[in-house]
Amino acid sequence: MKRKSNIGGRASDHSFYAKVAAVACPLTYHQRARARRAHLARVRAHHARVLAIRRAKAKALAAKRRAAQLKRVAHARKMKALRARKLAAQKKASAKRAAAAKAAARRAHLARVRAHKARMLAIRRAKALKALKIKQAKARRAAHAKKMRALKARRAAHAKKMRALRARRAAHARRMRALKARRAAHAKKMRAFRAAMAKRLAIAKAAKLTKSTRKAAPACTTCGTAAPAVTMKQVTVVNAAQTKALKLSKSARRAARRAKAILRRKRSNDRR
Repeated sequence: MKRKSNIGGRASDHSFYAKVAAVACPLTYHQRARARRAHLARVRAHHARVLAIRRAKAKALAAKRRAAQLKRVAHARKMKALRARKLAAQKKASAKRAAAAKAAARRAHLARVRAHKARMLAIRRAKALKALKIKQAKARRAAHAKKMRALKARRAAHAKKMRALRARRAAHARRMRALKARRAAHAKKMRAFRAAMAKRLAIAKAAKLTKSTRKAAPACTTCGTAAPAVTMKQVTVVNAAQTKALKLSKSARRAARRAKAILRRKRSNDRR
């Protein structure tokens, strides 16, 4: 094959051969410009060919799609006509079946009417017998209900009596608890009082057991007469012990008052 000129080829080949040509036989400016214009013309022609190919492909694809759409529309029309024929055949068959069913329903209706008349006669007879039985059962139920009402009344009276008894027992238990609380408070108070009195008696006894001492007065220095004897008593200070006993008795009184207040509150709650 005849080798083509490299002018207008790939950019790398063009630059390479341009360098070689520039070294081997350098071109003039006008030659290089002419070669560049020829290369650009070839590029534009190539782009035009590619664009024409793309447009042709797009047109062919659009035509193919239009043909497929027309084919689908024709098939849809054909199927619509087929469904219409099938629906007409179904309507015709259904009308025939409806007429047959109507005749059968008429015959069945007449048979049901005859059966209904016989059944109603039997029902009336059964109802008469049932009414008699219901009347007898009502009488029995009325007697039983009267008996049950009397029994319920007796049970209600008994329940009321037992509730009153339980209420009395609960009130009695509350009173007993209150009494026990008062007794416990009184016992506590008395124990504190006895302890305080024992301490006070012990202190008083210790004070009484102290013996009185007599001291002889010195004689007069001028006349030499002896002075009468002076009786001296030892007095023990018991104010601290007495104060403690009084405090104990006050605490016992406070506890008793507190217990009484609690009992008063409980009684008021019970009355409510």
